[in-house]
Amino acid sequence: MKKRLFAFLSMILIAVFLFTSCGGDKQAETVELTLAHAWATTHLVHVELQKWVDEVYEATDGRVKITIYSGGALSGPVELYDSLATGVADLAWFLQGYTPGKFPMTSVIELPFTVPNSIVGSQVSWELYETFPGYKNEYEDDGVRVLGIWCVDPGQLSTTKLKVTNLDQVKNMKIRVGSASQVATGEALGMVPLLAPINELYDSLQKGVFDGVLVGASAIKTFNLQDVISYVTILGAFTNTHSLGINQAAWDKISKQDQDTIMGLSGMKLSRQIGEAFNAEMTEGLNLAKNAGAEFVYPDDTELARWQDACSGIYDDWIADMNSKGYNGQSLFNKAKELIAKYS
Repeated sequence: MKKRLFAFLSMILIAVFLFTSCGGDKQAETVELTLAHAWATTHLVHVELQKWVDEVYEATDGRVKITIYSGGALSGPVELYDSLATGVADLAWFLQGYTPGKFPMTSVIELPFTVPNSIVGSQVSWELYETFPGYKNEYEDDGVRVLGIWCVDPGQLSTTKLKVTNLDQVKNMKIRVGSASQVATGEALGMVPLLAPINELYDSLQKGVFDGVLVGASAIKTFNLQDVISYVTILGAFTNTHSLGINQAAWDKISKQDQDTIMGLSGMKLSRQIGEAFNAEMTEGLNLAKNAGAEFVYPDDTELARWQDACSGIYDDWIADMNSKGYNGQSLFNKAKELIAKYS
């Protein structure tokens, strides 16, 4: 009798063990991951990502714990995407423009005078990622799953000494730009575009290395540019894309239940949320510049059309370049314009 009871209890224990070990999901497992970015802890990207990390922890009942390494502690800003793809970081913020040629499809959103604001650009970017054929391959071929894509606020021209009221005045001006796509825009406008890290911007403007900068007004607040600029010409010339990605191997450690929970906090929701944060930071940056005495220039429609016309060849060149790489450039360009109209 005792032997039969012992055998019965043993079978129950084995069944419980098998159920909890192989029950089709990893619900009981706690996963600890790293998230790397290049910003200071005061920057809006860090603030928004910290909110997201806290939401993920709470929504998964602590099963997914993410530790943020800020300020390039795990990897420099230019190397962050490679660090993500190779698993140096489990998750990472990255700026597509830091790796020229790597994200040709994503670059459609960075074409000049295309996106009206960061909120629209962020929503368009996520929908393209989700729906346009081949868009995800730019990332998934490297084993990277994108959790959010957002745009910064549109680039304005901030200058130190010259008040720019018309296109002719920028000829041969040394203007700092932040990505390879902006180099083409600067050249089309007649500038001498200089690609340089943004953390060097304040000193370079102060020392006269640059005559000005094409950058979103949110950067005025982030880098205290109100101290070194005198004029802001409102152009809405371009936008940049940023992303949050997770290494596929790290993603696979998370249970299906918690993956679904994380995606409910990510995707369009996260993309729009950070786009809205950049839009709010833009307003704060413009107010800082105004209060510091900067003079604002608002070109009329006729003058603004001159700037836009100067860049018109960039669209055809981009489409031709995309076609040469085996993509349907015109189809992607048309879809981006359609979605911009939809979200505007």
